[in-house]
Amino acid sequence: MNGYLFDSNIIIDLLANETTVRNFILKAHEENKPIYFSTVSVCEIYSGSDNGEIEILDKLFTADKCIEVSLAISREAGIQRRSILRKKQKIKTPDVIIAATAKCHNLCLVTRDKDFRMLKDYFAVLI
Repeated sequence: MNGYLFDSNIIIDLLANETTVRNFILKAHEENKPIYFSTVSVCEIYSGSDNGEIEILDKLFTADKCIEVSLAISREAGIQRRSILRKKQKIKTPDVIIAATAKCHNLCLVTRDKDFRMLKDYFAVLI
């Protein structure tokens, strides 16, 4: 894996200065593994933020750390979501886009969302 992609719930915990997430970031830094964010998560986080958090978010979400949704990511997400829905399971479109972003960029998805367990093709770390 080339680094880590933080799911939205991990970013929320980071903003809350949660110890487990802080320790994970220190570990990633020691391993020289970069941390990235999906632009889907960026949208989710900004939409739930208050005015006092905007400046912090602007510093966190830099262009070099945010991965935009490409055609390849959209294709992968669509194929995975179709497969899940055909098994009569559910997954939200934003979640499968975030997972596809990790897969397409060879990143380890870091999440607390147990719904990602159904995505067997993805390497996810549940913290």
